[in-house]
Amino acid sequence: MLKDSSTMAEVNEGHLPDEKKKKKDKLDKSSRGVETMFRITAANQMRLSDMADNKAHILLTINSIIVSILLSVLFRKLDTEPELLVPAILFLLTSLSTMVQAILVTMPRIKKDRPTHEDPATDKVNLMFFGDYHSMSLLEYEAGITEMMSNSKSLYGSMIKDNYHLGLVLQKKYTSLRFAYIFFMVGFVISVFSFVVTELLF
Repeated sequence: MLKDSSTMAEVNEGHLPDEKKKKKDKLDKSSRGVETMFRITAANQMRLSDMADNKAHILLTINSIIVSILLSVLFRKLDTEPELLVPAILFLLTSLSTMVQAILVTMPRIKKDRPTHEDPATDKVNLMFFGDYHSMSLLEYEAGITEMMSNSKSLYGSMIKDNYHLGLVLQKKYTSLRFAYIFFMVGFVISVFSFVVTELLF
């Protein structure tokens, strides 16, 4: 009977390391999955941000060409053809307004309020974004990062906040970009229509 009990104890002890190893492997896989998710999400958001900037650059290039043509060609004809003044002004206003919207899309945004070190893990401070910690001293930033790295929950929370704020920036960019494209499309159609009507009437 004693022999059977000792045999069972040895079997149970032999299974313990395997169970711990399986549990550890499961935790490692879960951690790798979370890190992969954060990495893919951040990469996708940066790619979308680059796409928005490229679309804004397209608008800037097109409208700068239109403004150059207006100033060098069309406005010179106003002395002989004053009826072209209204279409020229519509073209110019459309191009300038679209360029302003495109510039706002690519303009960097930095918070002006100074983060405090009393609680670097608050929702108002994102230590993973330079716009939040740029006004902090090196010691404050180092203390905040060290505290964040020592706690996995705080670290993941900071990564979540970083992805969330990147999403807010993307939402503002694409909203301004959509408005710029719609304004350019409508303004360009109205300007061309006014130019055609002016040519037909005069």
